[in-house]
Amino acid sequence: VYLAHDPELELDVAIKLLKAELAAEPDTVERFRREASTAARLRHPHVVTVLTVGRLEGPFDGAPPGTPFLVMDYLPASLAGRLAEGTPMAEPDLLRVGEEIA
Repeated sequence: VYLAHDPELELDVAIKLLKAELAAEPDTVERFRREASTAARLRHPHVVTVLTVGRLEGPFDGAPPGTPFLVMDYLPASLAGRLAEGTPMAEPDLLRVGEEIA
């Protein structure tokens, strides 16, 4: 997943790119396409919005042309980031996150 800036939308976005070694596997490409299609139809405050999908026109960071990608909202604050800080979450925050995940 890469952080990028979309100059047309004037916002930061996250770009999820299928790994280069998996881009040649039709089953994996189809699963990635289904994930993108399903995610694009979801509308929920706790599910990131998919803005667009596509395939690379040229090589990028070791991925060959034709590699599938999807562009999503970029969320600068994440649960993974908070957990990586190593400080325990306060009980009310932990309960809120647990409820949101459930």
